[in-house]
Amino acid sequence: MHPAESHFLLAGSREGIVSVFDLSAYGAEKRSDESTTSVATRIHSPIARSSATHRDEESGTLVRLGSAISTRWYPADSGAFVSAHAAG
Repeated sequence: MHPAESHFLLAGSREGIVSVFDLSAYGAEKRSDESTTSVATRIHSPIARSSATHRDEESGTLVRLGSAISTRWYPADSGAFVSAHAAG
């Protein structure tokens, strides 16, 4: 969770993708449950998402990054973050 903007969630995956989610009502898509019309579910899709690959400079081929092992909001700028991947 973002320290100042607590409705933003930063998440890393084992596939190497880093995503930002807006957990407020504005960042959700409302879906009704088919079995009960009175129950609504909120689905939060990422508002920003990284790629899980990068292009190798020498060979020009796409290389998987590996697991995102750490994600942190950058303390001096509320719109920036850093991430680390298992591949470096």
